[in-house]
Parts: sequence; structure tokens; C-alpha cells
Amino acid sequence: MRISSVSFTRDLSKAYIYVENAATRELRISGVYVGGEDATSSADVKQAELKPGDKTLVVVERDRPFRRGEVVKLRVEAGQVAASAEVRALPAEFPVGIYGGDEVLSNRQALMEVLEMGLDTLVAGPDKLEAARRHGLRVVAYAPRAGESIDLDAVRRYAGHPALLAWYVVDEPDIWEVGGRLPEGWTAKWTGEVRKADPATPTYIVLCDPWSLERFASLPDILAVDPYPVSHLPLRYVEFMARRAVRAAAPRPVWLIPQAFRHGRPPRSGGWWWNRFPTPEEERLMVFMGLGQGLKGVIYFTYHSFIDNPNDPVEGVSSSHVDAAALRRGIARMSGELHALGRLLAFSDVFTETRSAAAWSRSGSVEAASLVAGDEAVVLVLVNHGYVSTPRGFEVAPAREVVVEARIPRWIKVLGAYRVAEWGVEDVELKVEGGVARITLPRLETAAAVVLAASNSAYRALVEEWRIWRRY
Repeated sequence: MRISSVSFTRDLSKAYIYVENAATRELRISGVYVGGEDATSSADVKQAELKPGDKTLVVVERDRPFRRGEVVKLRVEAGQVAASAEVRALPAEFPVGIYGGDEVLSNRQALMEVLEMGLDTLVAGPDKLEAARRHGLRVVAYAPRAGESIDLDAVRRYAGHPALLAWYVVDEPDIWEVGGRLPEGWTAKWTGEVRKADPATPTYIVLCDPWSLERFASLPDILAVDPYPVSHLPLRYVEFMARRAVRAAAPRPVWLIPQAFRHGRPPRSGGWWWNRFPTPEEERLMVFMGLGQGLKGVIYFTYHSFIDNPNDPVEGVSSSHVDAAALRRGIARMSGELHALGRLLAFSDVFTETRSAAAWSRSGSVEAASLVAGDEAVVLVLVNHGYVSTPRGFEVAPAREVVVEARIPRWIKVLGAYRVAEWGVEDVELKVEGGVARITLPRLETAAAVVLAASNSAYRALVEEWRIWRRY
């Protein structure tokens, strides 16, 4: 048995704990312990009996909220079998943002462009926090350096700023530490030191090597991964890396850094692997592939350009290249969907291959994933793999009359199905029989999400978020 995901509500009064039976026999949950105290009688165990490979949800609600940043020890028992985890009590978030925040916040035209793209988060230095706050933006802030160390006094000075979303401790230690350019143990040491200096703010690191995930994934409060497949790897590389990352970081959240750049000229090494921008269709596929694997945030790389770097001549979406302009519009058109879905996905877990909420497609090129969001909804993420992505371009054949089926967990009663799309939140044809929901989409171009909602309030919240963040 293992705890696969833990999320806390914004006010920290409630914890959503997802538990998986990884054993070979049926288990029955018999005890729930929080912070060493027996919470069995007050915990809401949605499904106590667990078949092998199945998952359930345990909701723990407190009259007195968890203290922000406190380490919460969790233990769930099933007879002689138990699963344990330690997580920090931090509000669940689903950011939609972009790298290059220092340039964005130093240039009014760039700022207007980012706001028009429907983004709410920037990656920038902590000196940009106040500028971000003035425009309603949050910041994943680079932890300030003092030589090879982190300036903990500066961390303490910025702690508590309302625009501070997370501390960016290090980028890609699977290159820098593994390669010997950072001392052995640097990432673990300084992640812990930043956490001590500012206990209320999450720590954040990024990994790029799927084979080094287990070494670093459990160190930060938030892990991000940056699979960049266009135009030299299959797009499904995103799924592969996302799936491994979620497993390695569990029960902590993982965010996606989708590729939104190209190399503007061949790098000094000679290989021009990233020779073109992703098309808007490829960007959408990459994002939704990540969502289907349980990723809980999207931070695009990148807005800014540094083509003058001969080793890494990155050209971001601020470029005047016609393909960059098209990609900016594609990102903007997704913003309403992502913000609306993010409200649910922030406290969800993947149930695609479980007995309780397995999902499958009856259309050959379409892959279906299911995510359970507490007791509010099941989110189905559909990806059409009928495409060809090459160094020269991208083509896709739309799927028609797409039929997807999904089991509904016993603690959710589905009242309606809604497709969250760039043009709005629309009803979807739904049939529920024998605990299985069946939906039909007349056409699927690339990827989509369908919410099987358990309440009218869940539907209204989707519509409200979409209205705020929609961009055309």
C-alpha cells in the first residue's frame, strides 16, 4: 500500500489523501493517523475495501487548520499493512505561467503580451516580486545566490511576500550536480536550508533526465520536469517523463514545463535538435499529455530569447518569427481551459488504470486518462495520437465520433458531463449505466478534457474560471 498523492485546500482546513493498494490481495483500511494522532473516527474514507491495484480517497478535515509549512506525518493502515508519508501543509496550486519573467516585468510591451496570453505566474528574480504583485502575477523566484551558496538572509527578507509562489532552489541538478559542477549533496542541503529559512513557501526544482528522477524527486515540495521533444523526439516523451516523475515524487505535486521555444540557429555542438517552434497543435498535445499523467501546473519555457549564446541559442515566444506569434496565440487560447481545469486538477490523482475509475477509448487513435478530483468530479483527458510530428512540421487527422467510457467511483454521483474548451464549457452527450459513464464527442482535433461533475456548483466554478481567463 502507498500514499500516491496528498493535497491541501487553500485554507488548509482539509487534506485529500489518495491511497493505492500495491499488494496482491484485497485490503481494508482500518486506521488513519495524522501527526501521530488517531484520526480514524473523523476521517472520511470514501472506499475502505481496496482490490489489488485500486485507489481510494481519504479526506481529513480539521476544525483548526493545518499550520502553513508544518510537516504533516500521515499513516494509513489496513490490518498489518500500512502506508506512510511526510508532506508539508501547503495550499494546492495549479499555476499557468512562463519563464523569462525578468524580461517581462522590465518591458511594458512584454508584460501586456503575457497578460493577453492569460498567464498568472512568472519565473523571475525575487527583486521582481513587487512588480509582479502590482499586475496580479505570482512568481516562482530564483533563490538568491551568494557564490556557490544560497543567500539565506535574502530568502528571509523576501519571505511572506504575497506574490511569492515558490523558491526555485536549482535548475536541473541532474546535469549540474550529477556532472560534478555542483558539489555532491548540494541540492539536498540547500533545499533543506531554504525550507528552514522560509517554512511557509514551497521549494521547487526542475529535472530533465528521466533516469535521475529517483535521486532528486523527493527533495523539493514541488518537482517540475522539462521534456522538450520537438523536433527530435516523439511527443509521447512527455507522457513517459511525466509518468515517471509523478511516481518518483509521490505524494508531492509535479508541474510541467512544456517546450515553447526553438534554437534560433545551430548551436556550437553542430546538432540542430530544436530547429523549429512547436506548432499550437503540438503545444496542446504536450500539455494535455502531461495533464493526463497527473501533472498539476504548466510553466512554459520560455518568453525570452538568448540566441547570442552559441551553446544554447534559445529563441522564445517573444520572437518576431511568425511561428512564435502563432504559438503565443495557441497558448492564449488554452488559458481558459487550463485555469478552469486547474481548480479540480490541483487536488486530483490519476485513476486511469484502477478498478474504481478506469477509463478507455473505443476510438483507435484516442487515448483516455481519468483523474479523480476529490468528491467533486472525474476529469477525462483525451489525446488524439493520429498525428505525425517531424523536424519539418506537423500534421494531424481529426478523430470523429469519439466514444470514451470510464468507471465512476462509488463516492461520486455524476450529474452532467462538460467539455472545457477554448470557446467555452459545453454539454457533452452522456450515458451512465452500471457504474460506467459513456461520453461521445463528434470530433477531436488534438486533445480535450471532459469533466464528469458531481454537482452544479462544480459546473458553475468551471464556467466562472473560464470566463475570467478565456483568451481568443
